[in-house]
Amino acid sequence: MRAFGNSMVVSSSSALFTLIVGCLAAYGFSRYRFRLSSAIRVLILIIRLFPGVLLSIALFHVAGKIGVYDTFLPLIILNGLLNLPFSIWIMDTMFESIPIELEEAAWMDGATRMVSVFKIILPLIAPGLAATGAFIFLLTWNEYLFATAFIRSPEKMLITTAIAANIGQYNVDFTGLIATGMLASVPLLIVFIFIQRFIVSGLALGALKG
Repeated sequence: MRAFGNSMVVSSSSALFTLIVGCLAAYGFSRYRFRLSSAIRVLILIIRLFPGVLLSIALFHVAGKIGVYDTFLPLIILNGLLNLPFSIWIMDTMFESIPIELEEAAWMDGATRMVSVFKIILPLIAPGLAATGAFIFLLTWNEYLFATAFIRSPEKMLITTAIAANIGQYNVDFTGLIATGMLASVPLLIVFIFIQRFIVSGLALGALKG
């Protein structure tokens, strides 16, 4: 089903985008202390409280002017921005749970900061990254508002709008509704079956600071 593939592309891209940006921001917050770092952290969390419709209104006009309306790009950006505070908050605690002495030892051996991050820190927080990415994927997969506002072409329809399309004004296609609903639940089951241990260990990783 085309809608299934479209949702896979949008959800995976949004999760990857959020993980990359969130990882960079979280590492900066955990390793660099500056005057307004605490205030910025709180501000990032407050942004998550704003309804997504506010962002969608602004981006709707921008998307039309730059020619990206009815594409997946606005969906990826909007979902990424809305889930970014969650990603930063989770990964910040994970980075802080890793002692800075591990990086300092690598620096003493001649490793650069980038090398120490990719070869020492990221492997240690891999379960946390998997858990965070899984949650972001699921949040994006279940999103309906942006998919309705920014997609008009039937061939670019996402799975959430495909489910809603079975509900008409005067009748409901129960066969199609059940079929698309079952199809939409497949990624949810796969995610929890294959990475449930990463979710448990990943969330526990940020619970302790050492």
